[in-house]
Amino acid sequence: MYTVNTVKTDVRGRQIGMLTECSKVQELIQKIFKKHHDECNVGALEKRDSSRYREWLEKELEGGNIKNYDYSKFSDFIELGRGSHSVVYSAEYCGEKIACKKFTRPEDKILVNEIKQHITIDNNENIIEVLGITECSEIPRKNYMLVLQFANSGNLADHLRSKASDGIFEISWTELIQIAEQIISGIQHLHANKIVHRNLHPKNILINDNKVLISGFGSAWKFNDIANKLALANHISKGKREKIVPGTPSIYAKLYKKCWSTNPKKRPELKEISRKIEQSREAAKIIKNHIRLSHRMKSE
Repeated sequence: MYTVNTVKTDVRGRQIGMLTECSKVQELIQKIFKKHHDECNVGALEKRDSSRYREWLEKELEGGNIKNYDYSKFSDFIELGRGSHSVVYSAEYCGEKIACKKFTRPEDKILVNEIKQHITIDNNENIIEVLGITECSEIPRKNYMLVLQFANSGNLADHLRSKASDGIFEISWTELIQIAEQIISGIQHLHANKIVHRNLHPKNILINDNKVLISGFGSAWKFNDIANKLALANHISKGKREKIVPGTPSIYAKLYKKCWSTNPKKRPELKEISRKIEQSREAAKIIKNHIRLSHRMKSE
């Protein structure tokens, strides 16, 4: 039994219509609003603690544990994409193509936590590599950017979009399987280091020389747009899902339908996912799908 309720307004003054399903969805919604309320209240405390994070960062730099890139040697900054709290650029550094991640929020906690996450795990071919940091000289207060490995084929969304021509998307099943296996490899490495991504989506999966690189796991996922997140939760609670692309092997379709189960206990573990994907390797040759790319998708 579903009931539709309307709460007062969100933080931007908009009405939010939400679908509630028994006590579980009610509990989820309460947690969402409590989390947002708590985040608003801890702002002052985080500002007070900022010096502690800055001290840690400067100590690591002095000890040579983090490489400090000379900002004056960077050139040709090109914006690649924006997230909820950062902007990523490509740039040239002494003839080398690299990526820089600039945080739009000033808290040092976000930067330091992301660096710590990368420091605590060993290098892995399917995890983006943090090369160091650089200090933006044009800003009066010290403002650091992460210096990252550059992915020459963009993100997974870009890569898949490049497979479309004249309204038809076409990709070999072998390539899809290789991408899926590399994503699993990267996630398994994170889990082995006790890191849960919490925000895995196509724009956080990068492609470099046909290699998958998992990125965007350095900071906790936040409910920055409560209305949209609730709308998505409501959509899922109704049982609505993406349509299965014609030609998708049944073993693969059954697998990802299990992955989006509303019951976490029914979702497969990574070992089972890896095994099922291997079993589906010979199930198809080419996947085709008739699509229409909107103007926004073409320009992104």
